Amino acid sequence: MQQESWVLAGQLYMVATPIGNLADMTSRAQAVLAQVDMIAAEDTRHTGQLLAALGIRKQMISLHDHNEAERAAELVARLRAGASMAYVSDAGTPAISDPGALLVAAAAAAEIPVVSVPGASSVLTAIAGSGLDVRNGFTFMGFIPVANKSRQAWLMELSNAQRVSVFFEAPHRIVETLSWLAEAFPERQLVLAKELTKLHERYVRGSTTFVLAALLENTDWQRGEFVLLLDGVRVKQTIESEVSLSVQAVLLPLLSELSLSQAVKLTCAITGQKKKAVYDLALQWQTANTK
Repeated sequence: MQQESWVLAGQLYMVATPIGNLADMTSRAQAVLAQVDMIAAEDTRHTGQLLAALGIRKQMISLHDHNEAERAAELVARLRAGASMAYVSDAGTPAISDPGALLVAAAAAAEIPVVSVPGASSVLTAIAGSGLDVRNGFTFMGFIPVANKSRQAWLMELSNAQRVSVFFEAPHRIVETLSWLAEAFPERQLVLAKELTKLHERYVRGSTTFVLAALLENTDWQRGEFVLLLDGVRVKQTIESEVSLSVQAVLLPLLSELSLSQAVKLTCAITGQKKKAVYDLALQWQTANTK
């Protein structure tokens, strides 16, 4: 009996791979990897281990954050010559906080068909197990920035987010980030999902302060890979909902030039907003920005 072909010449296949449990590899994804002419991978050593576990031997070429812009042109040339190709990141669905988007854009610009082969995704896996309601949408924010200025921009964005915000964090920064969230949003609901689909998978649900306390008490929970889901702002929970984005646009530049009281007074005069709401927001931003 002839094996069904999932692959056509000259096409690029973006293939999702397991995020921890090999059994989550779909039969279609496995067939595509077995049938393409070559595989581009974020890390050929990591992907080599996956292919060995699946019993697949295939020519591989690396495509990662540091060479994607240059290598995309080379891979597109091979596709235009008729080669079939798959791209895989280290885990999960490519191009979600991983390389792959530039390759897809280059292929699409060259009118090369791109086929997305769905499968595991840490973002969707975490949402499904979180208990948070995302039927009105959610915002995926990637990895939390390390630079202080970028983090302050995040703080302002999260202050006004009415939808669930989903983001990643590294184990060596998880306690610092939870401390930051607990200070800024002590009453907001947070779900921490760690080691999804793996042996030590765990969800920690509660307020930001509760989740922080849980990880401080259980230091072994601080290891692994983390997805954080911060619930949307509630009008009755926080003063930020009283302050529009236009107020922030006035207030933040003034805070960089004037004292807090002067910046608040001038912002209220310009926008007509209540002093307490503007003052509390200014104090929160200034406190976070001086750390």
